[in-house]
Parts: sequence; structure tokens; C-alpha cells
Amino acid sequence: MNNMNLTEFDFVMKYFKIEILEHDYIQLNNSWDYKDITSPFNRLYFPIEGTGIIKKNSQSTVLEKNYAYLIPANSTYDYFCENNLNKIYIHFKTSFIPGFDIFSELSEILKLSFDETNTSSLIHCYNSNELASKIKLKSIILDVISSFISKSNINFNKTYSHIIFLEPFLNYIEQHCSMNFNTDDMSKFFNITSSKLTREFKKHLNKTPNQFVNHLIIEKSKQNLMFDSETIKEIAYSFDFRDEYYFSRFFKKNVGVCPRTYRKNREIIL
Repeated sequence: MNNMNLTEFDFVMKYFKIEILEHDYIQLNNSWDYKDITSPFNRLYFPIEGTGIIKKNSQSTVLEKNYAYLIPANSTYDYFCENNLNKIYIHFKTSFIPGFDIFSELSEILKLSFDETNTSSLIHCYNSNELASKIKLKSIILDVISSFISKSNINFNKTYSHIIFLEPFLNYIEQHCSMNFNTDDMSKFFNITSSKLTREFKKHLNKTPNQFVNHLIIEKSKQNLMFDSETIKEIAYSFDFRDEYYFSRFFKKNVGVCPRTYRKNREIIL
């Protein structure tokens, strides 16, 4: 990143997105016990006191103070606490390309040193109502996330080349993200053949335009079901499904469970 030119800097400023979904400073006990949890967002944990454990198969990660932990989106773990654990947690998404979280391809939990001075500053800023403290809190979170990006060895140049080509098409798709999307309509809009457009999408995203739109619909629907109060019918209509039953079949085909079950059984553990 030291050789990043102005164009790449502008690219990061324009396309790097972080969305905070929820956060809290919480005290946990041995009732914090969940199995096989997979979440479509990243978890950022700052243990303050006590310990917790995150486990996959025979591999365990102990959550302890003076460290920060990143649990990548779409990874599956068991979460439990034998005694007590006080922590600040932040659930978030981060991306360059809509629908593709930067950390979602990671297979392991990431860990960073986060000493007592940093922890004290984090707690003070989190609990303060002053604007300056909230701005500093944001900078702390961004600094930790950027450190995790460095540890994850994300291929920035590859992402950069994808976005440079895809930008106009992604903007179009954001405006037409629905079941009415048609590749032919987009190809005509950009004066490019459908076959060439499909080849380029496969090259850059390993998905056809229609597959990419379906992927976005699923990701947006998951988030709506987990964090919003919209009814399933309202979610279905927002993506131009003809009714909620058609949406439910589409969702179950792609996720494995129907929207109602996904919302009912979701485990937004803290």
C-alpha cells in the first residue's frame, strides 16, 4: 500500500464501505452458549474482563483481554463462556464490491494485540456522549479493521481491477436490483452484447449478471430479516417478487430454509 497512487487512493475513498449493524458493551455468563453459528456479517470483539471460547471442530480460540478478535462473515463456530466475559462487540460488513464482504473468504479467526491503554481509550470513547469521543471511537474501529485487512493479505490489486471495469454495471445493478432484472436490458443500455457482458462478469466475479443480482437479493434479504421489522411480504415486494410465496421459494432454494424460519431461528449472538 506504500506505493498507492492517487487513483488508488481515490478508489479506496469512494468504494470502501463499512456498515455497522449493531454494537454493545455487554456482560456475559455461562448462558452464552451457542452451537454451529454462521452469520452473514463480521464480528469484532474487544474482551474487557473474563474469558470466552470460540471453537470449530477441535480448534479453539480463547477470548481474553488485551486482544481484539475478528470472526469473519459466513464462518461457522461454537461460542461459549464457562464463567464470565465482559466485552464490547461490533457486528459489521465491509466491502468494495456490493454483496462481497472483504473478510468473507477467510477461514480463520484473526487476532490483534490491543493493550490496556487502547482498551481504556475504547471504553471511554464508547461510554462518552461527547462528539469528539465518538469520532475518536470511529477512528479506533477503522484502525483495528485496517490492521485486520493487512493481516488477511487481501489482494487489493485484483479488487481494484475488478471495480475499475465493473463500476458502471454495478451502479446500474444497484438501481435495478430486483427479480425484473434482465441482462439484455443492461447490455442494450451500455451498448454491449449480452454474451460479452456475461463473459466479463464471469471473468471478474465468477458469476453471470443474473447470478450476481440474485446473490445481492439474497444478501439484502438476509440482512432485512435479521435486523429490520419489515414483513416478509414487504421484503418480497421491495425486490419485485409477484408475491411472498414466490420469494419464499426463491429464498429457500438459495439459503436452505424459508424466510420465516430464517428469521425465527436466526442466532444474533452478542
